Amino acid sequence: MTTTGAGAGPQRRPSDALARATRALQDEPEPGWPHVMQRVSRSLRQVSRPGRPLLVGDSADGMLSVDERVVVDVVRRRVDRVPGCRPVGVDVGATDQVVTSLRLEVWVRYGEDVVAVAAAARSAAAGSLAEVLGHECPVDVVVVDVERG
Repeated sequence: MTTTGAGAGPQRRPSDALARATRALQDEPEPGWPHVMQRVSRSLRQVSRPGRPLLVGDSADGMLSVDERVVVDVVRRRVDRVPGCRPVGVDVGATDQVVTSLRLEVWVRYGEDVVAVAAAARSAAAGSLAEVLGHECPVDVVVVDVERG
């Protein structure tokens, strides 16, 4: 249908079928969108949170520290190399600037041995901590999702 507005010239109004189809598409969630939104939200929280200084090793000669964001980034990169595994969250536990624990959230690719992948992720994270901080600490691995990938 064509209408004429005051000085606007001819305008097309969408048909009822097109309007219904548009509403249906807007109401239908995009497949996988909740997972994407969850990963983006977690990533933004990690980036926007200011890092705290964490002590490196046994600093008898003085205090040497590294920013928490560096530790998180090193752990993420190392765990990301574990086959069938993707890190989605890294939380560092610390007391008096000394790292005391690490919580690692991962997703595992469908069909992988979840226990073996979690063990490899734990080992990669612990090795990263030892390299960066000079000591290991307990690493808690939580498998938050299993996805085709």
